Amino acid sequence: MPNEVGDVPPPTMHDYNTGPKGVIADYKEAKEKMIKRLEQERQQKLQIIEQSTFQVKTLKDEEEEKKNQMEDEDDEDFLKKYRQQKMEEFRKQKAQVTQKSNPMFGRLIQLSRADFVSFVEQENHDVLIIIHLHENHIRVCKRVSEALEDLAQKYKRVKFGEILSRDALASFDEVALPALLVYKDNRLMTALLRLADDLPTHFDMDDLEDFLVRQEILHPSFSVPH
Repeated sequence: MPNEVGDVPPPTMHDYNTGPKGVIADYKEAKEKMIKRLEQERQQKLQIIEQSTFQVKTLKDEEEEKKNQMEDEDDEDFLKKYRQQKMEEFRKQKAQVTQKSNPMFGRLIQLSRADFVSFVEQENHDVLIIIHLHENHIRVCKRVSEALEDLAQKYKRVKFGEILSRDALASFDEVALPALLVYKDNRLMTALLRLADDLPTHFDMDDLEDFLVRQEILHPSFSVPH
């Protein structure tokens, strides 16, 4: 129905926004948009900062990890070298102990009056010592010396020596030669006098070895394979 003359038409949205209330509404709307945009920008900045911090932290962690890895490798190398050094020291100590507890000789040692006592007393208590009393002018003593030289090479854990009877004991009667004195633990275990009486006429190392084994002086465990 048409409006009568003098009636005021109802306001439209366009007309409302141009009034004082419309200005206020537009301001509020613009302010809200600006606040929203600033908040979005702030969130973006925070996200960028977090990402940058994460990247820096990641790089730092990688560097720290590499550093720790290098330190670990250095520690491993050090420990490896340290273990090798200790193992070498242990082997040397073991060899020294073994050599001291199971010494090797392998030859017939010529003795004088001065070193006769120390030859026996300064040796390990577990070592068997066989000393040949001889005189150079007695032929059978020479044969015993030759046999003992061969036995010394076979029984390297036995300490063989020989000394002139007059140097060992001035009053020793040559009729008892050749003689063997057997020591162990600084004690005289036995004395074999007139040794040739118990051996074949043309005896050799095997005959002397067999005799000493039967007398329970030598034992196969004393021998060392070549």
